[in-house]
Amino acid sequence: MGRGGYGVVYLGKHVYLEDESERVIKILKPDVFKLEGMKQRFYREVQLTSRLSQKEDHIVRIYDDFGEIPHVGHYYVMELLRGQSLKDLLAEYQARDDLLPLDLCFHVFRQLLKTMHFAHSANVVHRDLKPENMFLVRHKGDSHFLKVLDFGIAKPLNQNELEKTQLTQGAIGTPYY
Repeated sequence: MGRGGYGVVYLGKHVYLEDESERVIKILKPDVFKLEGMKQRFYREVQLTSRLSQKEDHIVRIYDDFGEIPHVGHYYVMELLRGQSLKDLLAEYQARDDLLPLDLCFHVFRQLLKTMHFAHSANVVHRDLKPENMFLVRHKGDSHFLKVLDFGIAKPLNQNELEKTQLTQGAIGTPYY
């Protein structure tokens, strides 16, 4: 389905499920794990995203199937999202030399604020919010239901760590955003 700096994303199908059996399988490149701390970051991403997504529909759901397969690499399985990234939606409007309708902007932004409030209440900071990590799907009658993706550099913090990190840490994630 796609390829990024850290891995490859495949479309998969659960062999024992009949309904909603399609999944996304993300396999991280073995070279990534040569970097110090990457194994811990991988397990932290899976655990944080899984824990948060069980309580907040606006966070992409990671299922219990994750780990390492010899000669393949580290992987995890998540829900298949059908829709488009906010980046792609913005590009469509830009190609028509148009702006997103204001009510749609507020609708997406309210969902993002709700989701980040939830994550911050759970002492998790995403650290890489950008249009390509925001995906819009049809859900419960809403054609622009937001799903936040990629908690790969998210960090669990207590309040003291959060304040210290904001004051002392340099840019992380995508600095433009």
